[in-house]
Amino acid sequence: MVNSVLQKVATKDLGVTLMHEHIASMNPSMTQAFPNWFNRQETIANAVKELEYAKQFGLKTIVDATPINLGRDVRLLREVAQKSGVNIIASTGFYHVDEPFLINWETDYLVDILLPEIETGIQGTDVKPGVIKCASENQITKTNEKLLRVAARLHKQSKLPVITHSSSVNKNGLAQQEILLDEGVEVSKLVIGHCGDTTDVGYIESVLENGSYIGLDRFGLDMILPMESRVAVCAELIEKGYEKKIVISHDYNVFIDWFPPKIFPSLKKNGAPRWSFHHIFLDVIPRLLNRGISQKNIDTMIIENPMKILGKR
Repeated sequence: MVNSVLQKVATKDLGVTLMHEHIASMNPSMTQAFPNWFNRQETIANAVKELEYAKQFGLKTIVDATPINLGRDVRLLREVAQKSGVNIIASTGFYHVDEPFLINWETDYLVDILLPEIETGIQGTDVKPGVIKCASENQITKTNEKLLRVAARLHKQSKLPVITHSSSVNKNGLAQQEILLDEGVEVSKLVIGHCGDTTDVGYIESVLENGSYIGLDRFGLDMILPMESRVAVCAELIEKGYEKKIVISHDYNVFIDWFPPKIFPSLKKNGAPRWSFHHIFLDVIPRLLNRGISQKNIDTMIIENPMKILGKR
């Protein structure tokens, strides 16, 4: 059974799963200071509409990879799940930012702070996380290494899978693996995220060769790498036999306060949203099929691999 924000879901019932998405990513201090910073009801309505549309293509489950210090709100996730009928799996863990309390508190103290989320629930609810999120953006700093070790130690006590935000530019997925595996994370429960931001297949293979899963999980973010390049990398890896170690997703945010709104038209094609919960189904899978990738291989990435990662051993 897998924790979702509404109830436990049988592993076999997860169905088509997007392993790295977000309903909302926002700065908690700004949302607290400025009531108009974030329109909660508009975000819920938009999320429900988009998830309902993606359900037409078979989507059944998403992992919301929003950690504590990116504005994670399980009550928001629960309302979206109730209204959309899509399973949403919440995360625990910290993002890579060097906040003062993350710099100064000891590793095991931070583990002790987070354990109750896993054991009893998040934000005073009975919602328990289904994954542990951790992140590295540039080189691994002392604080970042500590946060990776926090995630690993939480995994050892809970057996929840660990999914990461990594930087393909800095090739720090390898350093993440080294630290997380050194701490005892089960390689079959580890996903190194954002490996699809590069065409350096050699680097991606070096991550895969260490045994973990990888996320080709930013389809739609053409500003980082165009879709056709992402599809080509995915197809090449499948042709090399790596489909049992790949999950695909969008890293989509229904609401995100990182950028001014004017940037979002650049994420559309012919007026339609490319960065969305349905982009993979409408645009990516057809291109993979046209390249000769089988539906079986696609099902492995969007159904079978998520089941193996998220299910209890």
